[in-house]
Amino acid sequence: MGDTLRTGANARLEVTFRDGTKLTLGENARVVIDRYVYNPDRSVGEMALNSTKGALRFTTGRIHDMDQRNVTVSTPYAALAVRGTEFWMGPMGDHYGALLLKGKVRVSKSIRGSGASSTSAPPCGDFRPL
Repeated sequence: MGDTLRTGANARLEVTFRDGTKLTLGENARVVIDRYVYNPDRSVGEMALNSTKGALRFTTGRIHDMDQRNVTVSTPYAALAVRGTEFWMGPMGDHYGALLLKGKVRVSKSIRGSGASSTSAPPCGDFRPL
């Protein structure tokens, strides 16, 4: 926890977590792993990522099957609550966007530490759901 993942120009990075969750970073990206808990014996799974720069692709693994699960990805523009999901997010011209590839995601304004969430997905600042 607290590890920072970074890529440079023309670089990519793919991390596979113990539960099979995959996080792929595009070039010039930065993500901090704020929290990762995977305990299949107690059916508990938690992950909190803070993406501050660049593009990423995220695919949940077995953490999705846990009874007690909480997966969030925070950006400067929005927070995403992940539910059995595969998505891409990153800069798109002058905006920051997300493309849902599979599953469900809830988008809310990025209020660090507030836990605020919404069941709808309105644009938040310069964040534009595609």
